[in-house]
Amino acid sequence: LPSLPDSWKTELSRLEAVLLWTENFPEDYDFPMPVMVSHAAEYANDEQKLRNYAQQVIAARLMHFTFVTSYKVNHFLRMYLDGFSSKNFYSMLFAARSMVEIFAVVFDLFDHMKQNRGDHPDRYFDRVISIDKALINATSGNRLDLVKDVIASATPSKLREFSEDDMLTIQAKNIMTRIDRSSKKSSYTECRRDYDRLSEYIHPNIGQNAVLCWPSPKNEKWVRISRSSEYSVASAFRASILPTQKAAEAIMREVTSMEFPFGTPVVA
Repeated sequence: LPSLPDSWKTELSRLEAVLLWTENFPEDYDFPMPVMVSHAAEYANDEQKLRNYAQQVIAARLMHFTFVTSYKVNHFLRMYLDGFSSKNFYSMLFAARSMVEIFAVVFDLFDHMKQNRGDHPDRYFDRVISIDKALINATSGNRLDLVKDVIASATPSKLREFSEDDMLTIQAKNIMTRIDRSSKKSSYTECRRDYDRLSEYIHPNIGQNAVLCWPSPKNEKWVRISRSSEYSVASAFRASILPTQKAAEAIMREVTSMEFPFGTPVVA
């Protein structure tokens, strides 16, 4: 039967350390958020305006993504730790799986930016518009037609009409595509394996059900279904602690070290 590992206090301390790391970010961040459409193409024939756009708007998009990501990590770590304290093992499993998904988005986006960043002239316009759209997708991607229609009808751009290309930009990427790329290219090579295991607990499959079922102390041939079994907590802990640690630490390393892809914005 499962039990907490001898290192459980140390493992939780690592999560608490990442939680403190996230709290290096301010409690609130107020800024003029860029619209959810790319205007890079409007400046394709004006190099200086394009460079200003890349330096200012794309930097603002990156700040937006960085702050919402660090705040999400903060909340999911609290969800995990609170779940452990209250024996709500589903909270631990849900938080762990969400953290792996966030990691995959962060790694995939930042890998793309690292490949396309730089102030050099080679393919400058192509690289600017590519990063611009990748950031929009990472923060505003969705699969609901209703949300897309609302965004389109809100006329987010003052420079042009909302286009079919804009609609494609806010079409959320398949998370499995990002997870597979992260497994192959990041140091977190177990990303896909961990995600699949956690998904069995999250979906209404055998994992989600079996974690509630343990040998009955009343009859060795019986099964006990329990709301608060220590075995359930231990089983969830063993399945979720390392993915949560690896994903959370990797996310924070990325968001605290990523540089602006086209230079530091000028503060007025």
